[in-house]
Amino acid sequence: MDETRLLSWSRDNTARLWDVETGAEIRRFEHPGWARGALLSADNANLLTWGGENVALLWDAQSGEVLERFDHFGLILGASFTPDGDGVLTWGGARAQLWDKTSGVIEGDFSHYPYLLWTADLSPDGHALTTTGEGRARLWDVGIGSVITEYHGTDWSEGGR
Repeated sequence: MDETRLLSWSRDNTARLWDVETGAEIRRFEHPGWARGALLSADNANLLTWGGENVALLWDAQSGEVLERFDHFGLILGASFTPDGDGVLTWGGARAQLWDKTSGVIEGDFSHYPYLLWTADLSPDGHALTTTGEGRARLWDVGIGSVITEYHGTDWSEGGR
């Protein structure tokens, strides 16, 4: 996004693109269910919304047309574009899922079970993934879909410091 536009999302099931100078709404994106988040791609060509109905939607930011639908396994807490811009990462419930942006096909399914997943992030080269939640962090090899290592949370016996 550039400094001339602002992106917002809301419980009214919309994401909106605004003109910063005039305050005018440029485009409204109707998401099924509560829009928990929205993000513009690095090139500003696409917009991603996620939230209600366990779905993320890929939009053409200019026309407002839905280009792809990603049906995540469970509640979506977050989503992002892959570093190369060719994919979408969704996370929530106990999973992170990696999708092909064009076909909507799952390319990776990373289970954090039995722990709820709060965040996920891809390395800059897209080869590693971190998932975190409930005092656990896992580092994944994206290519083979397996955990490289797992970290356990704070030792609460020391007062949580």
